[in-house]
Amino acid sequence: MEIPHKIGFSLGRCIAEIADAKVMIHEVVCIVARTRFTLGKRYKIDPDSGTVYLGGFDPVTTLAELSPQKRSAITRKNNKAWSQWDNIYGQYQYEYWNKHPKQIYKDITAELWDTGKIHQPRNFGQHVQHTPYVWMDLAPPTNIRDKNPCLKEAWDHYVTLAGLFGAPNSELQF
Repeated sequence: MEIPHKIGFSLGRCIAEIADAKVMIHEVVCIVARTRFTLGKRYKIDPDSGTVYLGGFDPVTTLAELSPQKRSAITRKNNKAWSQWDNIYGQYQYEYWNKHPKQIYKDITAELWDTGKIHQPRNFGQHVQHTPYVWMDLAPPTNIRDKNPCLKEAWDHYVTLAGLFGAPNSELQF
């Protein structure tokens, strides 16, 4: 399994690049966004198993156990939690989010949000400066690392030290 190794610095540009398959969503550690919004956790229902998940990954019940009222309440909660979505989409639809259907961008945002990968410093009183970078790698990619003997040696030393402190070698593969 490949370890996530990219940090993004623009919500609009990062989600656009994920939608364009320039970056795979599983590679993302987090996106540091200059936005300020709250979407809340969504409930998802797996149609095959009937399992109901909160935030996409915490199973909370099964569909068979839900009353019609509870199903309706979940739908209302999802709609309320995502009431800010149209405002977010409106900020990016002309400049970055214009190549794919709106639902693609919403699904990507939802997965990143539900897994805690959208970090908004403004929600904590901090302001992030605009950066020309869209993504930065946490570690040099293998194809670059292996071509540079000094970089490869430094990486090998890092892996050795990390191993001494208990990090499994399989987790250090980028």
